[in-house]
Amino acid sequence: MAEWQRICSIKDLRDSEPREAKVGKEFIAVVRVGEECFAVHDICTHAYAQMSTGFVEGHLIICPLHGASFDLRTGQCVDPPADKDIRCYAVKVEGDDVMIDATGLKA
Repeated sequence: MAEWQRICSIKDLRDSEPREAKVGKEFIAVVRVGEECFAVHDICTHAYAQMSTGFVEGHLIICPLHGASFDLRTGQCVDPPADKDIRCYAVKVEGDDVMIDATGLKA
């Protein structure tokens, strides 16, 4: 069963600009692309870099350190040097609240 938790207001998100959020002990990168919102683990799977300080092109989030890119919809690694997918979280918007499924996140 999903454990929905608020991570920010939709008003806090600018289109295609990642933002850092914290749920328990986990850091999450949250992004709005058009009318959709996405959330991925905030640390690149290649090297310790915050994805929330990276760039967004379409549905790709690009690591600011070495340029690895990941699909925001699936977490799939699309471009090296990373070779592992990034964790994605289910997201929903209720009113002005952006919520993620926090199931399995460290408290």
